[in-house]
Amino acid sequence: MATDMDSETRFNRNVLYSLVITSILLLVMPMFFVVGKSSNYSAYDTDGLGQLSDMRDSFEGEYVENRDSGYYVANTMSTPMLVNDWKDPHRTLLTIIAPEKPIDQTEADEIFRFVTEKGGKVIVAADNTQAHNLAILFGVRYMDAPLLDDKQHWVYTQQGQQEVDWGNVWSASPVNQDIGDMSPGALMQGCTAFQIQNPDGLNDCRLPVMYRGPTGMMFEPTDKDIEDPNHRDIMTLGTASPSAFIDRAGDGDPTNPANPATGDLRLMMRFDYPGIKVLDKVADEGRGAFSAGLGELEVTGSIVFVADD
Repeated sequence: MATDMDSETRFNRNVLYSLVITSILLLVMPMFFVVGKSSNYSAYDTDGLGQLSDMRDSFEGEYVENRDSGYYVANTMSTPMLVNDWKDPHRTLLTIIAPEKPIDQTEADEIFRFVTEKGGKVIVAADNTQAHNLAILFGVRYMDAPLLDDKQHWVYTQQGQQEVDWGNVWSASPVNQDIGDMSPGALMQGCTAFQIQNPDGLNDCRLPVMYRGPTGMMFEPTDKDIEDPNHRDIMTLGTASPSAFIDRAGDGDPTNPANPATGDLRLMMRFDYPGIKVLDKVADEGRGAFSAGLGELEVTGSIVFVADD
């Protein structure tokens, strides 16, 4: 009997030790993977990616002081799996900035439904293939190395010296037009302050966009585009110059056959899905079938891919 008790005691003690050791490993091991690495991008990190914090402030507007203005900004805590459970998805903008792990296929499928069936809006900004599973659903392929452009690069001054880096790429982009559909005069027209302050008038003009270390994107029509070319609006908002190339070899040599130069590398693309029917408040309550003032509205789902984080 004593032997059996000792065996049971030892077994329980071993289980306890195993649980303690496992708990310690779960707490300590993640630290080894992040030591020496830069901080995660966060909309709440004012000391990190400053422009992301600026974007968050711009979205919020005067929301805190005036609940009728601006957007409510929240953190999805690393997973977009719940996008189709959010209230009023057609009034929601999901931003995926610098994904640090690949968007898996399940997440990609949910985001695709969010845009194409629920009328949601999405901005995806990545400088590598982490967004590949999502992008390929829309016909976009992110390249796997930095883009270098000997024509469209911007120069900056550091400690009195001008620094030339072909990876600092610029483009001029419209907001809601394909640059291939713009007239020569409109291509030369920058957006005025009046147009910027009145977004409904942002037509036939372009805004400067600066990229630092982008990759390139390529586009191929999907099977749905071939079957029904009018089911969505496809817009290329920004391109690299025809001489740009993907520095896959890492040598910065445009003559190296290992560095692809397709001549049509995209920097920004937008896809709109109009005519999505949703339930929402309507201006004329008599128009809706619901006594609560709800009715059927047509909205547009939209996603923008940017080749830089």
